[in-house]
Amino acid sequence: MPSIKLHYGFCFRHTRYSDIHLWLDHNPPHIHVRSGTDNFSITIKNRIIEGVARSKTVSIINQFMDEHEDELMELWEKAQKGETIKKIR
Repeated sequence: MPSIKLHYGFCFRHTRYSDIHLWLDHNPPHIHVRSGTDNFSITIKNRIIEGVARSKTVSIINQFMDEHEDELMELWEKAQKGETIKKIR
C-alpha cells in the first residue's frame, strides 16, 4: 500500500488490493488517511467520509485535497492501470 503523502502527520494512501502485482481498488476514487485515532477514507471528488475522523482532521485533509485534487485523480487513474505512482510533494 504505497504512501503518497505525509502532511501534518497524516499519512495519505491509495490503498490497493494486490493480486499477482495487479493493483486495483474499488470506486469511487478515494484516499485513505491514518493518524492517531483517525482512520478513514474520503472520496476525492465529493468528499464522502467512511470511518472515524475528527472534524479538525477532516478540515486539514479537505484543504490538502483542494490543493491537489487533479494530482490525486491522476494518481488514482495510474494506480487503477497498475502503473507506478509517485509521492505528492
